[in-house]
Amino acid sequence: MITGTIAYCSREDHAPPMFAACLSRLVQRHPDAKITHMIGNDIADQRNKAVLQSEGDWLWFIDTDQIFAPETLERLLAHNVEMVQALCLMRHPPHVPLMYEDSEFERPLAPSGMPRLVQVKSLGAGGTLYRKQVFEKIPGPWFEGVIGTEDTNFAQKARKAGFKLYVDTSTPVGHLTPMIIWPQYKDGVWQTRYDAMNGQSVLLPPVESRIIRPQLKIA
Repeated sequence: MITGTIAYCSREDHAPPMFAACLSRLVQRHPDAKITHMIGNDIADQRNKAVLQSEGDWLWFIDTDQIFAPETLERLLAHNVEMVQALCLMRHPPHVPLMYEDSEFERPLAPSGMPRLVQVKSLGAGGTLYRKQVFEKIPGPWFEGVIGTEDTNFAQKARKAGFKLYVDTSTPVGHLTPMIIWPQYKDGVWQTRYDAMNGQSVLLPPVESRIIRPQLKIA
């Protein structure tokens, strides 16, 4: 019996080896899940097609430039909420967290408080778990806009439909660049961990920055 769908989108068939290894471990842990790979340049179209082709009670979007622990999906499912995102930092500097706790347009310097489930004003799609009932109650196309806005635009639609949005700051995913970028909570402080491919790691405090993200206006 298929319990849900794991979907990943990319411009080409190739996936980085570290992502492929994570996906392999995930498949072994969730043998009943359907795996869907969407290929193309239009990320909104890919995500919409993944919704239409999904099976089961939930849909988890992951990106090929992310890595994650094998238990990540189980942790997100355990919250039993309609929409929840793993904690991820921006791939490009200043590497602020992809979460919108106080505003649907502005990202904070770092998460607030201890690692926990946090209600937010918007969500990104990479690393986000959606219950299928969300797509059933909102008419398609669900994802609209250029890459980088298609996910937050759908989050606006979901909030307008009455759904609550969450980020699990206790469940991080890494972003693949020349290094692997992780959010880390240590000694009561949020920091950014940079893992080099040779196994060395560096922990740095967040860089002061104010990030505002453009959005489509949802009537």
